[in-house]
Amino acid sequence: MSLKGGWRIGHFRRERPVGYAGSIDDKEVSIADPSVNEFNNRLKIITQSKEFFSSERFKTIVMFNSGPYNHLLED
Repeated sequence: MSLKGGWRIGHFRRERPVGYAGSIDDKEVSIADPSVNEFNNRLKIITQSKEFFSSERFKTIVMFNSGPYNHLLED
């Protein structure tokens, strides 16, 4: 069911950060906004680490869940 404004529950339109498309395939993320770039780098540690049970990955998961990276996405 589509609602006014072209969105559905759970599907909000968002603009992609400048440089995001190029960062998908690159190991080095090149998002223009430094805060969003750092957030994306940390997220890649969780989602793309070669070693599933690494201490760096677990530490990053704990940090995401406890809030220290929240400031990177605040306006």
